[in-house]
Amino acid sequence: MADNSVEILEPEKGRDLCRVRGEGGIFLGFRKDILTENLTHRENTFLSCTRCQGILSEVCVSSTGEQFCSCCTKGEEQTHPNIYVRDTVLSLKCSCPLFQRGCEWLGTLGECENHLDVCSHVHEKCKLGCDIVLPRHELSIHVSEKCKLREIPWEHCQADFKVCDMPNHIEKCPKMPLKCELKCGRVMCRMDMAHHLEKECGRVVEKCKLGCGIALPRDELNMHVNEKCVQRMIPCEYCHIDLKACEMTDHIEKCPDMPLKCDLNWQVCVVGYGTHLRKMCRVVEKCKLGCGKYP
Repeated sequence: MADNSVEILEPEKGRDLCRVRGEGGIFLGFRKDILTENLTHRENTFLSCTRCQGILSEVCVSSTGEQFCSCCTKGEEQTHPNIYVRDTVLSLKCSCPLFQRGCEWLGTLGECENHLDVCSHVHEKCKLGCDIVLPRHELSIHVSEKCKLREIPWEHCQADFKVCDMPNHIEKCPKMPLKCELKCGRVMCRMDMAHHLEKECGRVVEKCKLGCGIALPRDELNMHVNEKCVQRMIPCEYCHIDLKACEMTDHIEKCPDMPLKCDLNWQVCVVGYGTHLRKMCRVVEKCKLGCGKYP
């Protein structure tokens, strides 16, 4: 006896849902449970396959008068078609084989297979290859909105990617906009990040190029080099020679152009100070004759 179960385990068989399944998954005669008209005992006997017990499909008659479905024949048997019985079978009224799933279609067995080509309750595998099986009326929504294998556009590189591949692509997309890793406030494409960090970002820490050993963010380093570094060159305010800032204090103590004041408040550079005191400065002295008075 063939399996007359309504629940079909091979949804890709579409048109064959109106037939009973035989051994090996072969579909045989029409299912009796989908008929909407009651057959008399004589009609039931006359229209039933003697082998699969379904309603005859492509009825054949053997030399002994036995009637059975064309797919139920044994290869060595001599048979011929019975057109009258075939037409009678195809005119039997029936419901959709998926009436238990909610389909309300009514027609004849001759129309049933064509109905199953468009029936929204037929289960099919997702055409994108995700192996999900759904009724046709749900499958279109699944394919367009939910399937992990559907392709969606990625706005930053103007290319389409499968939904399941998108997380990996986002992690590597060269045109993905990113905030600077060092939080300088700039936003750029991933492919520009290395150049930004190497050449532009003010938060990258670098050592002072003058060699003082201090390391500072780039946006602070310029001020350090120009105004604070002990290795920067600055001019002596007296002789105007450029010297390192760390050497300036020692230099000023010895600078020949450093101005000095004598006791009478004359300003003379270091080099001429001795001569000034000996020859030019009006230093007050006691009388050289010993009277003890000052001039």
